[in-house]
Amino acid sequence: MYMMSNPLLEEFELPPFLSIKAGDIEPAIDATLARNREEISALLEGGQSAYSWSNLVHPMAVSYTHLRAHETDSYL
Repeated sequence: MYMMSNPLLEEFELPPFLSIKAGDIEPAIDATLARNREEISALLEGGQSAYSWSNLVHPMAVSYTHLRAHETDSYL
């Protein structure tokens, strides 16, 4: 199955506003949320006897940085 690239799912320093189309926003948010859910599930299923900043909170904060699509759509 061929999938077109979505500029919101690419790594960028500044959002590529000229390349973003309204139809890119919802799929980017859906994909990003799915990725974050998978990462959080993996953390919770990691078999930790006790959660801490370093084995749960920090990895979740790093995972949150992938939500850039949401940050960008607020400017459009």
